[in-house]
Amino acid sequence: HFLFDSTLDIKNNVLVECIHTILNKQNLTEVQINSVTADIVDPTISSSYKAAILEGLRLKEESALENKCFQDFFYNLATHTQVNTPILIDLATAYDGFNRYPNLLLGLPALLGSIGFPTIIHGCKEVSPKFGITFHKCLVELGLDPLKTISEVQADLENSAIAWAYCDQQHSFPQLHQLEPLRKAMVKRPVLATIEKFMQPFYSKHQTFIVTGYTHPAYRNKTTALLQQLPHCTGFTFFRGVEGSCLAPIDRRCPVITQLKNKNATTEGFSTPESFGFELNKELSPDKTLTVQQSCDYVVTSLKDHKSTEAKWLIYNALTLLTELQLVTEKTPEELQNSISSGKAWQHFSNSNY
Repeated sequence: HFLFDSTLDIKNNVLVECIHTILNKQNLTEVQINSVTADIVDPTISSSYKAAILEGLRLKEESALENKCFQDFFYNLATHTQVNTPILIDLATAYDGFNRYPNLLLGLPALLGSIGFPTIIHGCKEVSPKFGITFHKCLVELGLDPLKTISEVQADLENSAIAWAYCDQQHSFPQLHQLEPLRKAMVKRPVLATIEKFMQPFYSKHQTFIVTGYTHPAYRNKTTALLQQLPHCTGFTFFRGVEGSCLAPIDRRCPVITQLKNKNATTEGFSTPESFGFELNKELSPDKTLTVQQSCDYVVTSLKDHKSTEAKWLIYNALTLLTELQLVTEKTPEELQNSISSGKAWQHFSNSNY
């Protein structure tokens, strides 16, 4: 009844007032936002109120201030661990996974790590709205441990024979992870889905680069603003990737936005496989029947067969992000090819199994 009459609930009057402000398509003030963010992680507050806030914000469309305050609040709650590596690349992709294309992103950290760029990926087993093929599910399928502790993940990243790791939200941010049942009961993708991938569970004491993705054009400016506010971010690049991920498609060009801290502004352009000597692959098509096992098969092929389409797709993505972040050299294309053909990339992937 609180949705229809704001005077019915005296106990939660501030929260109800915020809900009605949103329902009237008005933006919340900073004081109001700080109040509702605290309520969202408060276990004594009913899920109905939390859902009304999150659904209402998305339907209204979150303001820049609302996005910023949500990110700041949850960032301060999350765990952030510093690693002793010269560089760390954070593949900050959506936590709900893929449901039409293989989750080829799982192979990218090991490939990057094998040529000297330690890379972190993070997520959870499943979350709305896709409940898709996630890193967690693929790691289980491949016999790897998706629930390594924070210290184990740190050790993997700092080990030059591995140089990649997956961190699960259960360990890096249990308070946000506990909201999964609430999110499962909701229809819309809440602001939590926008910010959780930017929580930086790990960062380098020297340089940390973030690579992410977006789906709708409206998210270009929002994503840029949120990334600019992160405390441990040497630079970032993001693509209009496959299913909104940071995986650049191999069948078409895609928009790319980049900003480095030594630059004054973002640069916008397009990335295409042809720019790196790869042909567009028009044979790819959405497959909603794709299984976790099939997705894993793509990952294994990408790291073992340097002549395969999967390997070319992976190498293209590595070259794209390294080029955008100004980390590429003349030898990088050859290093990537050799890493796969020699078995080095697969060895880095396999070395994380202990």
